[in-house]
Amino acid sequence: MSSSPSFPLLFHSQLLCILRIFLLLLSNSKTNFFQQADVELVKN
Repeated sequence: MSSSPSFPLLFHSQLLCILRIFLLLLSNSKTNFFQQADVELVKN
């Protein structure tokens, strides 16, 4: 019973970590996409 309360906390922290990494990757891909779009606009 003592391990019961610690499991959701661990899972929650792992979920937050994954969410943080996912958001980081998402923002990186967004900036890369916008940079490529700017370059293509400049080319045209």
